[in-house]
Amino acid sequence: MTMERTRLKTGIVETSLCRQGTGDPVLFIHGSGPGAGGQSNWQLALPALGDRFLCLAPDLVGYDQSTHPDPAPRGPREWMRLWVDQLIGLLDALNIEKAHLVGNSLGGAIAL
Repeated sequence: MTMERTRLKTGIVETSLCRQGTGDPVLFIHGSGPGAGGQSNWQLALPALGDRFLCLAPDLVGYDQSTHPDPAPRGPREWMRLWVDQLIGLLDALNIEKAHLVGNSLGGAIAL
């Protein structure tokens, strides 16, 4: 099974999404920094877990191939709200009611 990369429009954002596998959904939320994105952070995890789970690794708004807002949100609270809304919208668009969350660095804070 190979990783698939798609784009999904939800609300005001377009999300680039890496997905692989079937089963219970797991949402992988990447960290920040140069080159950060769903694929770059989780390219080894998705193939390893894709035989048991539906692995979803989106690029957060402002990163890699997802929407880069202009003007950008002001301050961390506005960014956090945008990312949370993005991920909820993504899960809703995929008809996923519940998912396991895995976060790296910034992604861990968003998951909380």
